[in-house]
Amino acid sequence: MHNAHLDDASLANTERDFAAWHSFLDTLRSYDLASQTPEQKLSTRVLTWFIESRLEGEKIRLHDYPVNQLAGVQSETADFLINVHRIDDQRSAEDYLRRLREVGRKFDQVLEGLVRPIARGDAARGALVVDTGIHYKCWPRQRAITYMLDETGMPEATVVSEVERYNVNPGQACAHKVGMMSIRAARERAQPALGARFDADALKTFHDVVLRDGALPLDVLDEQVDGWISNQLQIRAGQDAVDRSSAHRR
Repeated sequence: MHNAHLDDASLANTERDFAAWHSFLDTLRSYDLASQTPEQKLSTRVLTWFIESRLEGEKIRLHDYPVNQLAGVQSETADFLINVHRIDDQRSAEDYLRRLREVGRKFDQVLEGLVRPIARGDAARGALVVDTGIHYKCWPRQRAITYMLDETGMPEATVVSEVERYNVNPGQACAHKVGMMSIRAARERAQPALGARFDADALKTFHDVVLRDGALPLDVLDEQVDGWISNQLQIRAGQDAVDRSSAHRR
């Protein structure tokens, strides 16, 4: 049986899921392995490993980007409604319509998750300082934790997971920031160069240029963006020449 609803993709539901996994793990760890049979010990250990592996995702839940050209809510929802959800009778048709009405809600929830890291400006600045402090200034773990707690107001459990991630991924936070600045600089080159032609459609094309080849060295990305700008200027020059020629004939 199903509940005739699309999955809840909200951040609040994600937090509830992680809280439930933590509760399950606490329960498992409370069991006395010494009193269990060999089969029960094996089951307890396998389930403990499984839950711990699920909880690893908690550390990066706000750093994942669950939408790309190949997969994500934009393709998975359509695929489910077209290829999975059967319509065999009145009830299944009503369930289908109910899910259709929830598509907007599902997209809004995913978008909330995408913009949340941007809204975490203080956390991003704290991460830059901690990343540099750990790997250049040789900060001890506790100093990094204390700094982020004081500067960001984030929950301690979140801060600890962030600091541990930066410990094992040197330069990650700095790389994120440098990449963001580079893409923003590329856009700031394109916008004045194209002027009024840098409209909504041009912005979509700009995003496609930035994303289409995946992760690239930033100098290569700059070359691609500059090539696109040059190409757009040539197209504009050609169109202007055609317009002048048409005006002259009139």
